[in-house]
Amino acid sequence: MQHNIRTSCQLMRLLLLGTLLLCLSACGTQPVRVASPTTDLQILQLGVHTLTEPREVAGPIKHPDEAEKNGQLMAVATDLDDLAWLDEKDKVRVRSFVDQAVILIAQGRAEACSWWNLACRHRRRASLAPLASPPAQPPGQP
Repeated sequence: MQHNIRTSCQLMRLLLLGTLLLCLSACGTQPVRVASPTTDLQILQLGVHTLTEPREVAGPIKHPDEAEKNGQLMAVATDLDDLAWLDEKDKVRVRSFVDQAVILIAQGRAEACSWWNLACRHRRRASLAPLASPPAQPPGQP
C-alpha cells in the first residue's frame, strides 16, 4: 500500500511538471509586438531630427566678414573648422543610428516563429541577413 502511494505521488509530480512545461512553451511561442509600424517610424524620424539639429559657430564672431583683426579671423576659422568636424561626426552618428533602427524595425516586422519551427526560423534569418551587413559605400567614399 505504501509503495502504491509513493508511485502515485511521483506520477502526479511528473504530470504536474509536464503540464507546467507545456504551459511555459505555449507562453514562449506567442509573438510580442513592442511598437506599431507608425510608432517605430516616428521614433526613427525623431532620432534623425535630434541628431541633425543645426549647429552654430561657438565664438562671438559668427562669420569671417565680421572679423576686424587677424586674431579674430583665426578664431573664426578655427571655430568653422571645429563645426565642420562636428558635422562629419554627426553624419557618422546618423548613419549608425539609422542602420541600427532599420535592423530593429525589420526584426520587429519579420515573421514570428515558434522555437520548434526550424523552417520558419530559417526563412526569418534569411530575410534579415541582408540587413546585418552594412550597405556598400558609394564610389569615391572611403
